[in-house]
Amino acid sequence: MQTQYLSQVIDAALTEGLRAEASYLSRYDQAEQALKRRVEGSSEDYARIIRSITQTRSVSAKLKKTHPLVFDDVSRSERIVADILRSFEVTDGDEDDDGLSPITTVKPVV
Repeated sequence: MQTQYLSQVIDAALTEGLRAEASYLSRYDQAEQALKRRVEGSSEDYARIIRSITQTRSVSAKLKKTHPLVFDDVSRSERIVADILRSFEVTDGDEDDDGLSPITTVKPVV
């Protein structure tokens, strides 16, 4: 009886946990691809930007200070935020291309 219960708990944790993780990774990849269309940088830069924007739902002062060339333009900043947040929403995924070309290499200010 305990073995069957434990087996069911482990099975549920693995299947639901893996499903949630796969969903997150898929959405993260979408956010990273959207960011790559606008900004050229390293994986670490993308991770930092995505993490910050998903946590604050905006561009923080720290992010602006770290990546001034990316976030100096308000319109570009708004588009980046919208792209990233849209990637983490469950939608049909209507993709709009506004024709912006990526910024050349962006290095964080240290």
